[in-house]
Amino acid sequence: MKTYQLNGALYVMDTAPRLQEDVLDVWSLIPHERTSLKKLKRIALRNKSWFNALNFKERRFIDAVVIVVEKIKSSILLKLLAPLIKRLLKASGNPQGMIMATIGEVAYWMRKKGRSLAQNLSKIGQSWGNRSAAYWSKNRGFIQYLTIMDLNNPQGRSP
Repeated sequence: MKTYQLNGALYVMDTAPRLQEDVLDVWSLIPHERTSLKKLKRIALRNKSWFNALNFKERRFIDAVVIVVEKIKSSILLKLLAPLIKRLLKASGNPQGMIMATIGEVAYWMRKKGRSLAQNLSKIGQSWGNRSAAYWSKNRGFIQYLTIMDLNNPQGRSP
């Protein structure tokens, strides 16, 4: 067990930290990179959730991470940032819009809808005997293509 202190609170962790489900939830929505955190901060400043959801120390902590880290690789840092990011998203009043603005509309819909479209087409292709169809659901380009086609279909996009 390892203990450390942040914002006056004492945290205890085992020496081999594992990411919990709620932490994975947040980081599956937003890439753990400097650019994403900067965009998130900018949007939160505009809708005033930056000041309403976070206290001074938490804001300075995120600022320090943005300045120092290009891509967050530490599971401890991901664990510490996850609740802060989650609070920012909830305080914004429109977490879907905030995520979309942070990662981009196409990337958001790729995660939300494109993967399932690719999986469905992959299953159909496999049922027709196409062996390479098993890889379609993992092909980022294919998922992006299906997403863009779906976005351009007036009946395809769901709000």
